[in-house]
Parts: sequence; C-alpha cells; structure tokens
Amino acid sequence: MRRLTDHVSSDRLGEAARHASLDYLRDVERRHVEACERCRRLYGGYRLTDRLLAAQWREVKLPAAALERPTRRATLAGLWAGFAAGFEARRLAPFAAIAAVVLLVGTAVAVPRLLPAPAAVPSSLDTTRSVAPGTQAWPSSTSGPAASATTQASGSGKAPSSQPEPTPAVSAAESPQQLVLDTTRLGGDPVAWSPDGSHLLVLVSGKAQVRDARGAAGGSVYADAAAWFNSSTFAVATRSPTRGLETIRLVDTGGRVVGTLPGIYGMGATPFATLVGSGSGQLAIASRVEVDPLSPSDPSASPSATSTEPGTPGWHFVLWNGKLSAGHDGVPVAFTRDGRKLAVLHPGSVAGGNVTGWLEILATPSLKTVAAFNGLTLRLGPGAMGSAYGLDASFSPDGRYLLASGTLVDVTNGSSFVAGKGGWLGDGTLVTASDDGLLRWGAGHATLDSRFPGAGTVEASRHGELIYFYGDGKPALYLNGSGTLYALTLDGVGSIERLLIAPDGRTIALDGRATDGSSIAAVASLTR
Repeated sequence: MRRLTDHVSSDRLGEAARHASLDYLRDVERRHVEACERCRRLYGGYRLTDRLLAAQWREVKLPAAALERPTRRATLAGLWAGFAAGFEARRLAPFAAIAAVVLLVGTAVAVPRLLPAPAAVPSSLDTTRSVAPGTQAWPSSTSGPAASATTQASGSGKAPSSQPEPTPAVSAAESPQQLVLDTTRLGGDPVAWSPDGSHLLVLVSGKAQVRDARGAAGGSVYADAAAWFNSSTFAVATRSPTRGLETIRLVDTGGRVVGTLPGIYGMGATPFATLVGSGSGQLAIASRVEVDPLSPSDPSASPSATSTEPGTPGWHFVLWNGKLSAGHDGVPVAFTRDGRKLAVLHPGSVAGGNVTGWLEILATPSLKTVAAFNGLTLRLGPGAMGSAYGLDASFSPDGRYLLASGTLVDVTNGSSFVAGKGGWLGDGTLVTASDDGLLRWGAGHATLDSRFPGAGTVEASRHGELIYFYGDGKPALYLNGSGTLYALTLDGVGSIERLLIAPDGRTIALDGRATDGSSIAAVASLTR
C-alpha cells in the first residue's frame, strides 16, 4: 500500500473505481496500475465496492419456526438406530478381533499373578537344571552328580548351593484325580516284596509268612532274618535255641523248606541285615568273624574268636549261589540290579540300629574288589519298613550310584553328597523327599516337583510309579507309570507311616493308622 500511495493517492483510486475502466486514470497512473499487481488488486476492490454501494436495496421478510428439542433418551435411541443402520456386521469384525487380542493379553498377564507361588527348593540343593518325568537321571559321562559335588569322599558332604530355580505352577491338567483303593488287612508287618511283585514277606510273631499280592496267606516258617533269593524262593536264618547259632534254609512261596545251606553262622542279636538277596539267585550271609561258618565246634573254641580290631564289631560274610564262597570281611549292603556287584560296608561302629563304616564294591561271584573308599564314611540305618530284614541302601539301575540312607555315592570315584531319602525310577531318575516336597535329581542338581508339596516320604517302583505320602493324615499322592497323578484314598486307612511298592508297580503294602485310630497293616492293588 505504501508503494501505491507513493504514486497514486487513495482518493484518486477511489474516484477511478467509480468508472468502468482505467481510462479515468492519467496515463502515468494507468501504466503503474497495469504494471503493479498489488495496486491492480486494490483498484479492483475499489471497483467492486463501488458497484455494491451503487446498487438498489430492498427489505425482505422471511417466515421462521421454532425447532423442537428432543429428550436425551430420544437422542440416544436415534444415535443407536443410526449406528445400527449405518454399520454392517462385517464392519465390526476388526473391532471384535482387537477386543479378543486385548482380552487374551490381559488374561496372560493377570492369571500368573493370581496363582500361588511355587515352594522354594532348600538352599543346600543346586537347582540349575530341571529333570522332567521320564528322563535319564544321570548322563553316561563323568559329569554325574558326585562329580559336580563340592565335597567329595565324605558322608557329610552336601551338594553345591545355588539360587533356587522357580518351578512352574501346576496346571489344571496336572491336578490329582481321586482314586479310592480297597485294602486287605494283614496280620503282621510287611517287610519285602518278591522281585516279580507276586508275593510279600510278612513278619508275624517271629515267623516269616508268605502272602500273595491280594493279601491271601500262604506258608510260614520261623525266622530271625529273611531275604528273597529269587522270585519263587526266599532264605531264612533260624537260631538254634541251645547253641545260639544260625542255620540258613531256602523256602518256597508255599512255606516248604527246599534246601539248607552248609555250615552254621554266628549272627547274634544284630541291629541290621544279616541276609541280603540279589533276587536273581545269589545270597550274601553276614556273620561275626569269631565264628567259622563251616566249623561244627563251639565258637569259643574257634582260633579266630578274637576280633581283629578291638572295640569294632568284626564282621565277615560269604556268598551262596549254589555253592559257598570263601569268607570276606565286611557287612553286605546291596546288590546291583543285575547281581554283578555287591556293596559292602566295613563297620567302624554300631549304635542305635545304625552301622557306620567305609565302603567297598565287589564283583560277584568272584568277590574281587572293584573299588574301595577308605576315606568315605557312611552311616546306614534300617530299610524302609524299619525291620532288621534290610538296610536302607539301593543301587541306581545302571549300577553307577548307591543311595545309602540319603547319601548319594558315585561308586566309580567315591564322591558323595547328601541327596535325601528316596528311590530310583525305572529310567534312572532319582526321587527324594525334602521339607518342601519331592525332588527330582539329574546331573547332580535337584528340581522341586510342585505337584508333591511339603515334607513327606517317597517310595518308587522300578516301573516308574511313585507314591508321596504324609504322616499327618493327608491323602497320599500317587503318580503312575503313564504320568497320571492321583490323590490316593485307602479304604479303612487314616494315615500311612511306612509303605512298600511292589517292583512291578502294581501293588502296595503299608502299615499305619486305621480310620478308628488303631494300628493297621494292609495291601492294596494299584491296578483297577
């Protein structure tokens, strides 16, 4: 505008706008307006304003009406009708998909927060590796549990400590099903299943009685100790009332004596097993060293009447597999499953039903030393049923490890650590009990199985079945070989104190308390 007023006054432009052309402007003004875009637009505006002011105007009245204001309810109804009419169902599909995704994500985040936290693994256990049911417990290499233990060649050693690995929460599919079993009462204490699981030895008033898997009674013989020789024959040690020495006899499942071993054996009143059977035709017989098994003379006249180490129990044993072997020092503990090796404890002390000593592994039937661990001290107690019919010791299926009253020993190098009491599944997995629940061991590490919570006792069969039971009346938990979990209810049984699973996994024997509070011993079939 400033540039325009430098050449053309606003009065002159207004006056020129009232004419139809630029002719009213002087030549110099017209040439400037034609050349200056800004002034030309200003000049055009003047012309348009001039026309509007010069035009004739008149007043026109228009009819009007007040609009009705709808209520809020009518408004919402109209909005919904319009929404329904304006959108087809297929147009809602993207919104429905988005809503479903949001719902799934929200559920995945919220549900784990609502589930109970898993129990912690004891700090004395290394849980850096999980072992699922049905997996091999230990690798075939030297990286087994004992090799990874920090304390080797010591019965008091413990597995390395680490931060516990969380156990996933139990899904609904893993919740135990209810299983009610009929029981058959026994008139004595069950002590040992036959290797094939078809018969049970029961201790009744100083006799070893045979019962079948259904609990029906068979024959019985007097016995101070007993062990299965094979699935159809067991051995009993019977003390002479006059001489105080033992005679070993073989008895069939009908209670008939089918043979007598040569010699007599000075076992005396022992707090541990004096007979250990392989279940496949071998029998280890423990005796005091001051008694010669083949000597008919009185033990006081024997030249070896004095223990070689004063103050120690002084034991030796012989092996019977159709013929009698030469004697060997020590107390037999357990055979491997194939019967080719025998664990022997050399006692240093015997007290309170427990035997403490160092471990030796022998080949059978030669009784040649495979390994000797003089620096390893083990303390063994009675077996699962608490009788003098067996010590609490068992080999892994491959024979590499020995679980002895809760201490796990690698018999290839003598390293050891405390794993807890338990047993072996058929695939080699070791399962033990802890204050927090069932532990599964693999490569020296334990994983807590959250399906079996709290302090209890575990018993396992060679076919993969296991039972975790409590002494306070809680239902026992039973995991069959197919992986189905059951809450086990036994007819007439209020609580279980001790339990044995048959090697074939089909039957259990137990003692405990009946529902009326009285003592009870019974058998029950796990197959329905």
